Order: sequence, then structure tokens, then C-alpha cells
Amino acid sequence: MNLLKIYYISFLIILVLFNSANALTIDSCQSLSSGTSYLLNASLSYNTSGSCLGAYGSGVTNVTIDCDGYTIYGNDTVYSTGIGFENSNDIIVKNCLIHDFEDSAIFTSDNVTNMRIENVTAWSSSIGIHVCGSNNNGITIKDVTAHDNTKRGIVLSSVQNGIVHNVNIYNHNQHGIIVQEESNNITLSYIRTNNNSECGICCYNSDYVNIYHSTSYEDANGIEYRDCNNMIAYNNTIVPEIKCIEGLRTCADNIVRKCVDNEWKDVEICQWGCEDGACNPKPEEVIREGETGGLVELITGSHVAFWGIIIIILLILGGAYWKLRK
Repeated sequence: MNLLKIYYISFLIILVLFNSANALTIDSCQSLSSGTSYLLNASLSYNTSGSCLGAYGSGVTNVTIDCDGYTIYGNDTVYSTGIGFENSNDIIVKNCLIHDFEDSAIFTSDNVTNMRIENVTAWSSSIGIHVCGSNNNGITIKDVTAHDNTKRGIVLSSVQNGIVHNVNIYNHNQHGIIVQEESNNITLSYIRTNNNSECGICCYNSDYVNIYHSTSYEDANGIEYRDCNNMIAYNNTIVPEIKCIEGLRTCADNIVRKCVDNEWKDVEICQWGCEDGACNPKPEEVIREGETGGLVELITGSHVAFWGIIIIILLILGGAYWKLRK
């Protein structure tokens, strides 16, 4: 190893130690200050409205939040977020697990520039990562997982110059990831969505949105565009939601339904009920005791009366015959 390499490695070690020494170690929720690197040494619990870690109003500049694998968790208090920013520049959020906030795990409002979110997992909030408001510029979301949020995984609204790369988004009641409200110059790459109740990857009313090397797997709608101009999409894969097995039959009340082209279709109405994907046969007519027809009852009753009369007559004649012999 030559002397130059030794100097270079030594410089990197000193730089890392310097940055670690200048990080503020925290174990509680708080407002953030400019020019500060925050390093969690414990998980943080938050149970009121607002943000556990946040900067609003005049905002902050040059702030790093490193959760170091710890968790920020709420209790779904109304208007609560895990991490939030407004009017802020040069922000990094990394290595965080965030869940159970009523609004979003990570939320940004107006005028946020040069923000980087990486190696974050967000779940069980309304929205995983929500960038909204106006004049948000230079947003990067990388190596992120958003899952099982009650509404959406990632939302970019009115964002200029955004990058979303290598993210997993699944199990949402609405969209997986949505770019909307006149966002511009957004690149989505290596996005993987699964089991989202609306579209996996959505673009609404935005320009210059590029989508490539992404996969939508069993979302209600794969990749969806509405009023999006100057788009480029390539090397993407859409695996439709498996709603049924082709040819399979089932029952819905008294209707036989059959799976045709991944959709259930009504094929037959059953008069006598449906069971195991087929109509029940017409039931056999069984004469039960006490429920015979009137005619049968009449015939049966007549026979009894007739033989009763015959027996009585025979008894009378027999009695008369024995009297005459005496």
C-alpha cells in the first residue's frame, strides 16, 4: 500500500470520527435546529398531534436524522406524523422504522428543497411518505419500504425534480405510489408494488414522469396515467391481480358463476338452489305421512267404510241365521 492510499484511508477514518463526534445523540422527540446531525440511541414514542421530530414555521437548514435502526412510533393521534418539515433545505432522513401515525410517517409541507430519505420502512400510518404543498424541489426517496398503511404508500404532490429508486410498496387501501398535482421531472425506477387496492404506480396531472424497470404485481390497476404529458415508460412489468382461477365455478346465492379471463361471470340461474358451483336438481316429490292428497284420503276412507259395512251386514246375517236354526 503506497503512502497516498494510507493518507486517503486515514482521512476517511478521521472524517467519520469527526461526524460521529459532532452528532447530537437523542432519545426523545423534539424540535430540530439548523446545522445539526441527530443520532438516535433509543426508540421514540409520540402520542400527541404534530411531529415527533420536526421543523415548521421558519424551518431548518442542513439537518440529518439518523435513526440508526431505532423505531419512531405513535398511537394514531389525529394530525400526528413521525418526522415533518416545512420551509427547510438540505435534509437527510435515514435508517428509520416509523409506524402508527394518523397522518404520515414522514411528512413535508411547503418549500422543502434537497431532501433525501433513504433506508426507511414506514407502515400502519395513513400514508407512508407524503411530500405535498408547493415549491418542493429535489426530493430523493431511495431504498424505502412502505407497507400496510391505511391509504397510500408514497405520495408526491407538486414536486419538482424528484427521484424514487428501489422501493417496495404493498398492501394499501388506495394507491401504492402516486405522482400528482403538477409534479414535474420525476423519475421512478425499480419500483415494486403489490396488492394495492387502486393503482400500483399512478401519474395524475403531471409532466415528464419517467417510469422504468418497475413491477406491479397483483394491484387492482398496474401502472395508470391520467393527464400526464411527456412521459417515458419502459422495461416495466405488470402482473394482473389474480381474482380467480380460469374455469373455476362457484355459487353466489342461486347463481352459478364461472371464472373467465380472470373475472367472475354469471352463467346460470338456479331454480332450486346452487351448491359447489352447480345448480341443484329438481327435488323428488315424496308423499309424507299425514300429507297425502285429498283423493288418496278419499279413496282410503271409502275403502274403510265399505269393508266396515260389509262386516256389519255379515254379522247381522249370521245372527239371523242362528236364530232361525233354533
